[in-house]
Amino acid sequence: MKKKLIRTGNSAALVIEKSTMEAMGLDAQSQVLVHFDGEKLTVQPAPSQRESIESLLEVSKRTNELLEKLLAKLDG
Repeated sequence: MKKKLIRTGNSAALVIEKSTMEAMGLDAQSQVLVHFDGEKLTVQPAPSQRESIESLLEVSKRTNELLEKLLAKLDG
């Protein structure tokens, strides 16, 4: 869909329709991640603090497993 930017002070805003926000699980107070790759702008819901901590915990568990395997090989 083609959109027009709206000036807000020295910046510009992109208005997201209510239906799109609802489909993304967002509301007007939601935090989003914005990524610009030089060509495209991507907007996605930011993970909650709980999701971030759960993700870190999973990475930590996998790292621990790999380190234990490495130690076992060294003891070998």
